[in-house]
Amino acid sequence: MSSARANDPRLNVDPLFGGLIYTIASAFRMLAQHKKGRATHTVGVTARGTFTVSGDNLPAHAVFTPGRTFPVVVRHASIKGFDDDAIRDGRGLSLRLFEGDADSEDLDLQPTVLDVLSSTGSRFFMNNAVDFGRWVAGDMETRAALVAEFPKILPIFHKIVKNPDSFTKVYYYSETTTRFIDHDGKRYHMRYRFRNADGSCDSGEIPIEEITLPKDYVDRPTSDTRPKDYLRAEFTEQVTNGGVSYLMEVQLKPESEDEIYNEIARDCTVDWTEAEAPFLEVGTISLNQMLSPAEDASIAFNVGNAPEALGLILARTPFETASINHLRSLVYDFSAAVRQGRPLPAGLANLNNAVTGMVFHLDQTPLRDTLIEIWRADPVTPRLMATTRTNQSGRFKHAVNFSDPMWSDRPPIFIKVIRNDTSDHPAAVHQQPAPPNYDFGFVAFPYWEYQVNSTLPQILRNDLIASPQPFVPAQLNALMMASAKLALIQADHAEDTPVPQVQQDYDSALGKNLTERLEEETPGGSRGDHFFAYAVLNGFNPAFFSRDGDGLLHVRYNFDDYEFDGKRTAPNVHLTMEARPDGLVPLSIEYRLRHKEAIQPEALSFAPAVLSKPGDDHWETAKAYFRIAEFIQGQALGHLGRGHLNVGQYAIAFYRNIQHSPIYTLLHPHLKGVTAINDKGNGIIFGKTGILAQQSPLVADSVIKYMEDDLGACNWKGWKPRASLGKFHRYGAVGELWWDLLDDYVADFFAENASAIAANWDEIYHFSQNLVARGVAYRATPLPDGESWYDDGEISDPGDNGKALSQVTNTAANPTEADWDNLKQLCVYVIFHATLWHCWRNDNQVNFGGEIDYARLALHYDGIDASRQLLVTHSLVSVRHGFVTRNEDGDIPARLIRMLEDEAEAFQAVNYSIDAFRSRINI
Repeated sequence: MSSARANDPRLNVDPLFGGLIYTIASAFRMLAQHKKGRATHTVGVTARGTFTVSGDNLPAHAVFTPGRTFPVVVRHASIKGFDDDAIRDGRGLSLRLFEGDADSEDLDLQPTVLDVLSSTGSRFFMNNAVDFGRWVAGDMETRAALVAEFPKILPIFHKIVKNPDSFTKVYYYSETTTRFIDHDGKRYHMRYRFRNADGSCDSGEIPIEEITLPKDYVDRPTSDTRPKDYLRAEFTEQVTNGGVSYLMEVQLKPESEDEIYNEIARDCTVDWTEAEAPFLEVGTISLNQMLSPAEDASIAFNVGNAPEALGLILARTPFETASINHLRSLVYDFSAAVRQGRPLPAGLANLNNAVTGMVFHLDQTPLRDTLIEIWRADPVTPRLMATTRTNQSGRFKHAVNFSDPMWSDRPPIFIKVIRNDTSDHPAAVHQQPAPPNYDFGFVAFPYWEYQVNSTLPQILRNDLIASPQPFVPAQLNALMMASAKLALIQADHAEDTPVPQVQQDYDSALGKNLTERLEEETPGGSRGDHFFAYAVLNGFNPAFFSRDGDGLLHVRYNFDDYEFDGKRTAPNVHLTMEARPDGLVPLSIEYRLRHKEAIQPEALSFAPAVLSKPGDDHWETAKAYFRIAEFIQGQALGHLGRGHLNVGQYAIAFYRNIQHSPIYTLLHPHLKGVTAINDKGNGIIFGKTGILAQQSPLVADSVIKYMEDDLGACNWKGWKPRASLGKFHRYGAVGELWWDLLDDYVADFFAENASAIAANWDEIYHFSQNLVARGVAYRATPLPDGESWYDDGEISDPGDNGKALSQVTNTAANPTEADWDNLKQLCVYVIFHATLWHCWRNDNQVNFGGEIDYARLALHYDGIDASRQLLVTHSLVSVRHGFVTRNEDGDIPARLIRMLEDEAEAFQAVNYSIDAFRSRINI
C-alpha cells in the first residue's frame, strides 16, 4: 500500500513542490472531513470478480503475463462526489488487482498488486501541479481567469462531463501517464483505457454549450425524472444478473533519452493518437458480485499503488508534467488517512512550510474573508506573529520561513478567528492551539449556527453553545429589574386564585391599562362598537382586510389546520365591517367553537356556528370571542412570527455573512439583540413551556407550524405597508410615513456607499443564498373566492426555489440595477419590521392585553393563566431600552435621528410620538 514515510522517494522534491503538495493534500483532507467520506468520487458502488490477462501483443511483462488471473474490484462513482447520478459530471472507474484466489469468499482487499484510477475524457485539464493547484485552491473568479488563460479547458471538460444511461456504456481513461518496464528493462510511457467488452461505443456526451465553466458540472434538469441512484442501481443490477465485463487496454510510447520528448509524452492535456500509440488489449475484467458499503469504504485507491514495472513517474518540481500523478499519489494518502481514521502520513508533515487550515461553521459552511491572527503561545506574554485571511472556501495559509529567527525554533502557536462582535468592533470568536506541523486542518466551531431540529430559521443554543449575541448590559439590567418586580406579584398566585384578584394585584402594583381606564372614564367605552372598530384597525394586532364585491371589509382568524390540546378551546371568527367617512363600522361576527375532544385537524367537529350582529343577544359574546382569536393570532403571527422570527432570520444570515460591506453599519443597529430575545422567547412565549403552548388551545408543535405557515407568506420583495383607510386609520398612516422616511434614508445611504457595497458584493450574494436556503417554504395567504385584498402591498408572491423569500442577487460581483433595487428594498423592509412593525405590537400588549376580561388566549383562564399573561405582557412593555431618538447604545446614525425629528409634526398629526420608535427587537 502507498503510504508516505520519511524516506519515501515521492518526498524528494524541491521546497516549492513540497509546499504545494502539502497545501493541496490539506485541502483534500479537509474536503474528506467535510464530506465524512472520500474527498472526490464520494458516493459509488464497487463490484468484485476476476481479471484475466490476454494481451499477446504486449511486450513481455512481469505482471501482464498472458493467461495470468487476478482477483479484481472495480468501483464506479461520479467524480465530484454527488449523490445524484443525474447531475452531469465526470464518471470514474477505479480498479484494484490483488494476489490470491478470485473465487475466495474471504478476499483481503488491502494487499495490492495494482491500482488504476480512470475517468471519462481522455485528457486531464491541467498538465502540471502548479496550475492544478491554482484551480483547486482558487475561487470561482480565479477559475474563470484560468479558463480564459487556457482555452483548451472547455473542450477537455466537454469530454469529461457525461450524461450516460449506464456506467458500462462510457470509456474510461487514466488520462495521466505511468511507466511500463518490460522483461528486458525497456521503459515505456503508458496510458490505460477501459471499455465494455461487448464492443459498445462511448456515450453520454452533452452539448458543449451546457457546460458553463468555471462551474465544472451541470445541474440535473427539472425535466429529468430518473432516480438519484439510477447509474449505481443499473450497474448493481447488471452485476448481480449476469455480470459485467470490461476490456483493459493500454497505449505505449518508448521513453527517450531526450527529456523534452519525455515531457511532451507525459503531458496529460494532449491525446496520444492511435497512429503513434495504438490501443493494445491487456485483458478482460469479469465482475459478478457486489461489495458491501463497509467493504467499499475500506478501500483506498491510489495511483501510487503499483509495482516498479508499472509504477509512477516522479517529478522533482511542480512544473514537470509528471507532477500531476506524483501529487495525486500523496494527496490520496492524506485524504484516505483522514477518511479511515488512520494517523496522517508522517513524511508529509515535513513538507509543510506554512500555517494552514480551513475555518467553518458547525454546518460546514466556510467563514469567508475572515481575519486569522497567528500568536506565539508564550505563557506570560503571547505575541502576535502574523495575520492572514480566509478565502471564499474558508481556507487560510500563511507561509513560514523557518530560517527567520522568529520561526527558527518552531515555537508553539495558536490562532484567533476574528469577526465583528456585539460591541460593533472586531473581536476573537474562536481560539485554537496549533498541532506541531502547523496544519490546523478543519477548524469548526459554533458561530451563528442554525437550530438543526427546527423547521423555523432559529439560532442554535444549548447548554454547551451560548447565544452568539447576548443582551447589552443596560438591556439585561432593565430586563432583570422588570422580571424581578413582576415575579414578586406572580408568586402569590395559584390556579384557584380568582382572576379578578390576579387583575387587582397587577393593577395595584403597575396601574391600570388602557381598556380599564376607558371603563372608568366611560362605562362600556372599551366594549362599545366604536372602540372595537378602533382596536381592530389600530390595536395590538392591526387587521389586514379583504374586500368583497359590495365593498364590505372582512377579517378572518381560523385555527382549523392546527392541533388543540383538548383542555382549552378558541373560536374561529369572521368579522364583516363597512368603511364610512368617519370610520369603520362592524356589521357582523360569525364564530364557531371546536369541540374540546376534536383535537386533530383531520377529525374536526364544531358547535353550530353563530352569526351575530350589533344589538342582538350574542353580540357582546361575539366581540369577546373575536378578541380571543385576535389575541392568539396577534401574539403568534403579528408579534412573534412576522416580528421576532421574521427579523431573526435576516439577522442570522446577516451576521454569518456580512462583515466588511457598509450594509453592516446600516442594518446592525436594527438587527442586534433579536436572536438573544428570540432565544429567551423559546421558553417564555412560543416554546413548549411558553405562554402560547401553555395557555392557548394550540399545542407546542402547532404553535410552531402556525408561525411557520405564516412566515411562508412573508417576502421582502415587493412588500410595502398597507395604505391608510382614512384619518381614523392611525396605524396605516404611521406605517406609510415611516416607510417613506426609511426609503429616503436607505437611498441616501446607498448613494454615499455604492462603491464600497459593490466591492463587497460577494457578502451580499452569500447572505442572499443563505437567507433563501434556510428560509421556510412559500405558503400563499388564503383568500376566499369573490374577494380581493383591500391593499396587496403586504401580500407576498412566491420567492425562489419554492421558498418564501426571493434572492437579492445571483451574482457574487458586478450587481445589476435590479440587484441594487432588491438590496435597497430588503434593507427598508428589515428596518421597518425591526422597528415599527414590532414596537407597535409589542408596546400595545398592555394596552389591549393587560386586562384579562378584555383579551386572553383561550375562553377560560385559571389564576395561573391570568397571572402569566399579565406578567409576560407587562415584562415586554416595561423594558424600555433601544429607542431611535434616545440612541442609548450610540449606534443609530445621526442622519436617521435627524430625518425622524424633521418629521415629528407629521407623526404628531396622526397622534404618534417619534420617541415611541424602538430601534430594534430586543424585547
